Amino acid sequence: MKKESPRTKLRIVDQNRTMHMRGYDLACEGARMRVVVAPVNDETGGRWRVEATIRSEDRVEVAVANETGSTRTEALRSVATTMRGLEPQTDIAMFDWEAVEALLISVQALEPSSNA
Repeated sequence: MKKESPRTKLRIVDQNRTMHMRGYDLACEGARMRVVVAPVNDETGGRWRVEATIRSEDRVEVAVANETGSTRTEALRSVATTMRGLEPQTDIAMFDWEAVEALLISVQALEPSSNA
């Protein structure tokens, strides 16, 4: 039987979109994460906000990060950095953020970036 890589275990289980927001529920090995991507509503314009909430199998909120960036991808990468800093304080393994980024790019929630 073919063994799945961590990237194939990560999947979108639900999504919703409005004119100003995109929300994605991701699942990976029992953990769930809600990712919301939206423009920042301020006078500077052109900035993006990404909020991620990780929940355990029993739906207990384990970690939350809310960051902004000049692009959607930059904002997600800032969230990933924040979440990695929270990892020692939680009792579940964090998501593979490179896989999260690739999955969200594949559904056009993020823009492809040459800055890896």
